[in-house]
Amino acid sequence: MFDASEAKEDEPYFTLLGRDPAAPHIVRAWAYRRLGQPTLAAIESSKADSIINQSEPQHSGDEQIRSAFHLADMMEAYQRQAALGNLKVEK
Repeated sequence: MFDASEAKEDEPYFTLLGRDPAAPHIVRAWAYRRLGQPTLAAIESSKADSIINQSEPQHSGDEQIRSAFHLADMMEAYQRQAALGNLKVEK
């Protein structure tokens, strides 16, 4: 299993918990997309959407939600820095 400790220094990463009922479908959708299987990804995304649509939405001010948006911004910044060659090199 992938170990997040293998991430590069200062590389942001996102964690889903097993108690989230949509998590397995979100993870499978990501994996299918990475495998180039958009049809299977869409099926898993649809399952996740169905689960999420049946639950009460979280508030936009919720710390978990704000953290997720902030992390997405950090990931984009990390990717820009990587593209520019401005990241620290591990020894």
